[in-house]
Amino acid sequence: MKQVKSLPGLLIVSLFFMFSAAAQENNFPAMRGADAVEQLKKSGDFVSLRDSLRLARQSDKPFGDLSKLDAVGQLLTLEWRHESSMTSSDGTAEDLFGYSVAVSGSTAIVGSVGSDVGANSNQGAAYIFIHSGNSWTQQAKLNADDGAAFDNFGRSVAIDGDTVIVGTTGDVGLNDNQGKAYVFVRSGTIWTQQTMLTANDGTAQDFFGTSVAISGETAIVGATFDDVGANADQGSAYIFVRSKNSWSQQAKLTADNGAAFDNLGNCAAISGDTVIVGAYFADVGGNANQGAAYIFARSDDRWIQEAQFTANTALFGNSVAIDGDTAVVGVFGDDIGANPNQGSAYVYARSGGGWTQQSHLTAADGEANANFGRSVGVSGDTIVVGANSDDVGANVNQGSAYIFNKANSIWTERKKLIDHDGAAIDNFGISAAVSGNKVVIGSFSTDIETRSILDETGNTGNVGVNQGAAIFFVNAPRQAPTISISGRITDLRRRAISAATVTATDSRDAIFTTLVKTNGTFNFENMLAGETYTINVYARRYRFLPQIVNSNTNLSNVNFIGN
Repeated sequence: MKQVKSLPGLLIVSLFFMFSAAAQENNFPAMRGADAVEQLKKSGDFVSLRDSLRLARQSDKPFGDLSKLDAVGQLLTLEWRHESSMTSSDGTAEDLFGYSVAVSGSTAIVGSVGSDVGANSNQGAAYIFIHSGNSWTQQAKLNADDGAAFDNFGRSVAIDGDTVIVGTTGDVGLNDNQGKAYVFVRSGTIWTQQTMLTANDGTAQDFFGTSVAISGETAIVGATFDDVGANADQGSAYIFVRSKNSWSQQAKLTADNGAAFDNLGNCAAISGDTVIVGAYFADVGGNANQGAAYIFARSDDRWIQEAQFTANTALFGNSVAIDGDTAVVGVFGDDIGANPNQGSAYVYARSGGGWTQQSHLTAADGEANANFGRSVGVSGDTIVVGANSDDVGANVNQGSAYIFNKANSIWTERKKLIDHDGAAIDNFGISAAVSGNKVVIGSFSTDIETRSILDETGNTGNVGVNQGAAIFFVNAPRQAPTISISGRITDLRRRAISAATVTATDSRDAIFTTLVKTNGTFNFENMLAGETYTINVYARRYRFLPQIVNSNTNLSNVNFIGN
């Protein structure tokens, strides 16, 4: 859609924030649009367009990015939309493709823990996809050089640039389920295995590889069933660093107050010199399985526990994510009101070396047993939260995911993502990842129809039950069809009024603005067809009645007469 012009965009944003301040000071009710302007005039807080322009010219950066924002800080011309639905090129039933996902820029990786490789049942695989144009295509299939049956390669995946890491809880030598992680690197379009990582003190049933994450030359691998001293299944996480093409173990992380059966390392994330590790079965006080998440920070080559997060709920820390000074912790077992296991996510911010809770995220349409928080991801001012057991219409456990954006330290739900081709028990949202304006959601229980095999009635004759899928979304300019909305502004004597501003507010309260030309005409281009817009005109000494329009074709006679 049309980008808002800088000058009127500044005016609308200025009006909104000035009126918010005036409302707080004078106890006015919350208003917007024409009502807000009138109240500002009465209170003496109204700033004219002329004064707004004068103040803007006095600023070093008068407009900044305001031309992209409406009065409530929403991106005007962008929307989250479905871009691609992918499965593996050689997928079959019970592959569980989408069990894990990760994305970095224009490259994504999807784990397929149930994939058979040759004669090896459930050896597992991981698939690389690249973004080009408006779609995603498969670039590579990754397998471990020493893969074996029931390794479940792809249980966890992570990516940063041209490096990926894939976790597997398979056997190491004679140690059942000790676990390992594999690093692959890309040169051109070719991916090759660079190394295999194992713990230097690994033992059977550690489940090293349950979680993996990577940032630059540092990787973390969780071993959720690692015994620490006499504490069975306390769990741990291992830090590895790369020098040139060689990886070495730098540290083993354990919680300062760790105890048996905490399962630290069930999830992990890293950003630069900071990691967050979940321990969703940790007892807190006398509360069994309340759960916790731990922040560790690196100073030189030493890693120090910086913070412990907890909340008054169950299974806190089943998922974690971090980007810079923002950390997110999912808790799908959180009871919200009367809804058991509706789930939530907690957002923490770091300032001056300390961490504080910034927000508690829940779904606006949350329901019992939705498992909101089963997966989380964060990139800049965007958070994605998966709710894999959410019912969509009549489809039980189809699953969904939610997008939250931050403005002025406040996180607000912006979009609910669903697979419009989804079905019951797809578990869409079992995994989720975000990088910039791209989101990928795993849906590992999706049945994939083999459309090349049809029965005599034309219906699908073969279905890949639980083959799985990965659904890609992008935050991009709204797509066609679009329309234009135009008209003329006059007084009672049909004389043109040119010193005026026209706004169009859509059903989501996004505000578009334009200036009136010298002949009294205005025009909005690239407006979404079928959307409902409330059109308002603002001009000194005149009042105009708003008009509500909704059309699938261009509108050219949206005229206003001021009095």
